[in-house]
Amino acid sequence: SDFTTDCAKEYVSALPNDTFTTLSHLEGKEVYVIADGNLLSNETVTSGQITIDRDAETRCEIGLNYTPIFKDLPPENEQLGTLYGQKMNVGEVVIDLYETKHITVSVGTGASREVSFRNFGLSILDTETPSFTGRHRMVGWRGWDDTGQVTISQAYPLPMTVLAIAKRVCPFSTVCK
Repeated sequence: SDFTTDCAKEYVSALPNDTFTTLSHLEGKEVYVIADGNLLSNETVTSGQITIDRDAETRCEIGLNYTPIFKDLPPENEQLGTLYGQKMNVGEVVIDLYETKHITVSVGTGASREVSFRNFGLSILDTETPSFTGRHRMVGWRGWDDTGQVTISQAYPLPMTVLAIAKRVCPFSTVCK
């Protein structure tokens, strides 16, 4: 449960180091490298080893990426019943997150938004990307669709825990405020 990549290998001893061996199970594969909490450039395993951009100081995880996908249920309304199949607009999404570094959120069939919690004004790029815990509010979604569902995924193998999701939905047949 401590890994964010698949078929992962973790290195915590013999560090700092920039060359990692015993990766023959990933031979020829493009792997993701997370060194000291930061995602580095991808590497291809050759002869059971890789060399990364810089020394890993305290921890290095090497493995394959996978994409987690979370999709909530279609909305229902106590007075109107199910809204599934009716045109609707999701105007606001609030997501409760725990120790999350990156998410991608999309609503219905509309565009998606990537959310990274790195603060470039205050963070040094060689330091670990900070985790976010709390509520993240997203407004200004545009477009109508017939599901009103929110999809949360992640393109990068970084920590992500979704605790809860709330949304404000406006059915096409009503006046939204």
